[in-house]
Amino acid sequence: MRSLADKLCFKDAFFNRKGICRREQAGRRRLHRVIKVEPETDAELIDDMIDHIGYHMSQNMAESIIVHLLEEGIINEREARLMVSAVDRSVLDLSVPVRDQVRANILKAMLQALMYKL
Repeated sequence: MRSLADKLCFKDAFFNRKGICRREQAGRRRLHRVIKVEPETDAELIDDMIDHIGYHMSQNMAESIIVHLLEEGIINEREARLMVSAVDRSVLDLSVPVRDQVRANILKAMLQALMYKL
């Protein structure tokens, strides 16, 4: 059975709504640390999110990034609803691997547009 930390972690690191989760190897044990990300600026937070998105993204991961932006006050509730609608699986009527790639590209484009807003 996978631990909660395993369920939260994706590859080496990814953003969830509370921060970043990192896997570290210490001898034979695998350590998991969940740390709160405290970026100096909103632009730095968005830039880090863009770097961690990768080539594909599930709807849950995309929504947690959007919630993180809302909680940090970078976007308002209306903008969050628009972003969630744009990455929803019912709107992206494609096969799963293609849909996850398109979702990642859409979210990256929206985050880059937010960088210009700041």
